[in-house]
Amino acid sequence: MSLYNSLTFDIETVPQPMDTLSSIQQEELNKRLKRSKNTEELNEEELTQKIMGTSPYFGKIICIGLKLVKDAKDKTTALVEGSEYEILTSFWEILRQCVGVTFISYNGLEFDVPFIRTRSMHHKINPTNTNFFNLKRFQRHPHFDACTILADYNQYNRVSLRLACDAFGIPSPKEGGIEAKNVYKFYKEGKIEEIANYCMRDLDSTYQLAQLLTTYSM
Repeated sequence: MSLYNSLTFDIETVPQPMDTLSSIQQEELNKRLKRSKNTEELNEEELTQKIMGTSPYFGKIICIGLKLVKDAKDKTTALVEGSEYEILTSFWEILRQCVGVTFISYNGLEFDVPFIRTRSMHHKINPTNTNFFNLKRFQRHPHFDACTILADYNQYNRVSLRLACDAFGIPSPKEGGIEAKNVYKFYKEGKIEEIANYCMRDLDSTYQLAQLLTTYSM
């Protein structure tokens, strides 16, 4: 399988501001905190940030990295930034032109795609490429999720992108001193460029891993 005519994507997310939460959001957040306190080895602030930043009902998208590969010589990378509304509007305009592409991600089926869909629904932004929502399992087009393929579609075999990169000699996106768990810290400190660079490294690592996987699987 060739990964030419593909679009690798990755999102970075952070919690929504606490003072913007509705009473229903706050009530549900409190329930999730209570359920998670006995199973997570985090203090309450860290746990709150984790729950909010990984849920589209309490979090938001701060950037989307894209790597479009048409052939060996035609490769384009882009970072979509701005307000969440602007990010998603631009994202869907780009996808309007991506007819027939394979969407490459790492854990995109479980995280990135549902997050993008829910936040697009929140902003009432209509999708321009319905193939992006084709999330059927056990297929490699339109979505090539390197995480699920590497795990043979078994959730108990899933590993982090960092571990996969280490195992196969691929540069890890975490080498810049930032990873998913501290994106919010960098965001609060205004280190947007560092987050952007991390997102773009994530794209390269994911694409390289996907290329390797095609050599060892049908």
